[in-house]
Amino acid sequence: GLYIAKQESVEDYILIKAGKKKHRLRYSEIRYIEGLKEYVIWHTDKGKIVAYTSLKKVVQQLAPYNFNQVHKSFIVNFARVDYFETSSIHIGKIDIPVGRAFKTVIAKYIGG
Repeated sequence: GLYIAKQESVEDYILIKAGKKKHRLRYSEIRYIEGLKEYVIWHTDKGKIVAYTSLKKVVQQLAPYNFNQVHKSFIVNFARVDYFETSSIHIGKIDIPVGRAFKTVIAKYIGG
C-alpha cells in the first residue's frame, strides 16, 4: 500500500510576531513564557524570543494547549515540567516560582 505522511496540523503551532519577523513555534518547543512589563519572553528549545504583547493575551491563546499561568509573571507548558514543588516548578535547570494566587491551579493539576 501507499504510505501517506501525516500532515502536521495548524493546531500544533503558534505564530509569534517579534519585530519584523513572525516566528512559527510548535507548542511542544515552548518551555515557559515570562512577562516583563509590556513584553513577553518566550523561552523555547531554540532560544528566547521577545515579543511586544501582554501575558494576559498569551494566557488566553495558550490555555487550550496545557499551558497554565503559575505566577503573575510566568506561564508554563505543563507538558514540559520535570517536577512540581509547593512553591516552584522545575523545567530542566530552570526553577519557576509559583505565586500564592496560583497554587490552586497546580493542586488541581497534580491532585494535591
